Amino acid sequence: MDRGTAERLDNRPRIALVINGDEGMIVENRIKNQIYKQMREKFPMEKFAVMKGIDVNTFLLTQSEEERYDSRKGISSVNKSRSYNWNENGVSEKSGDNAISHQQNDIDGMPVGNRPRGLSDMRLEDYVNAGRSLSYDYVFVITMSLGHQVKYQRGFLPFFTTHTSEQNIWVRARFVDVKKGKYLYRNDLTAKGKTHNGHYNGRIYDNSVNEIMQEFMDDITVDS
Repeated sequence: MDRGTAERLDNRPRIALVINGDEGMIVENRIKNQIYKQMREKFPMEKFAVMKGIDVNTFLLTQSEEERYDSRKGISSVNKSRSYNWNENGVSEKSGDNAISHQQNDIDGMPVGNRPRGLSDMRLEDYVNAGRSLSYDYVFVITMSLGHQVKYQRGFLPFFTTHTSEQNIWVRARFVDVKKGKYLYRNDLTAKGKTHNGHYNGRIYDNSVNEIMQEFMDDITVDS
């Protein structure tokens, strides 16, 4: 790589890509690869530096851990006579009519499911602070969630029985302009995943995520 090329690449806007959400979706490589592929097409390497936001996750989870620890100490000192049961969803009193109840939703109301609370409770200012601390120009957060339960349909052909599975997929996009401290783009989109004859997991989500990502990429405008 010549010096001129290196200088141009060093001046590229830096985008941190953070993917989180339902465990059944984020473990599927075909889904993550779909997101990476469309990001590379939308933000070519010659103009943008798109990076996996592992350092953003580390920053946010460390911050969340410290805040929750401080919060627990504060509640404990004020309510020494009360007995609490701490869990990943917050604090709930063991008995009494005044028990504190926490729904399995993130700070914006999206279902959390069986994922850690840490990344699900982040706000705009958290991503802005992380981006500024780590010298990113933009932070793009993709949060995936399942809709209603799987719908099964059985069909009959002359020589065999067919099965179709359907499930709605929700994908939330937060594209944060770190310098301006605001959302450049913020949207929730849903699509229906469909697969045939028992091919579940990644395949039922693949086309849905592809469709939603295409709409995100069409809607987002960033100056290189």
